[in-house]
Amino acid sequence: MSDEIRIEELSVQCVVGIFPEERVQLQTVVVDARIRLDLTAAATGCDIERTLDYALFGRGLELILVEGKFRLLETAGLAMCAYLLAPDPHARTRVVAARVSLQKPEALKGRGLPSVTITRRAGAIPMVGDVIFSCADGTVRRNFAAAAQIAVAHHGSA
Repeated sequence: MSDEIRIEELSVQCVVGIFPEERVQLQTVVVDARIRLDLTAAATGCDIERTLDYALFGRGLELILVEGKFRLLETAGLAMCAYLLAPDPHARTRVVAARVSLQKPEALKGRGLPSVTITRRAGAIPMVGDVIFSCADGTVRRNFAAAAQIAVAHHGSA
């Protein structure tokens, strides 16, 4: 199977980084995200319930970056993969893999474009209470499986 849904060049203003000035100033992070899933049922049956809601997908990624206030792009990318791979009990299709690339276009002041890419398959990230990501000032820790559910609930009504 080689079906994919992508969101490319999602530009998000958020706090991300380890340096003091990065902890107080919004920066642009550009997200490219891909999920792999079987789209046969959606395509052959013209069934929207067998595919992914692009708007929810994008808003969830944005919420993770804005609320996470991550110190590292690596952590943000892994959190986003966890969100994309989190089982949805209401979905009629299942994501089998996720790939998230994050860029900080302003970090090197035009001399280059730093980026991080994280790729994970379903089942590669535990989805219970043992997935914890360091956020904000390093003292705030979140259970990401719960954060993913909050992201879906919060943006599902937006």
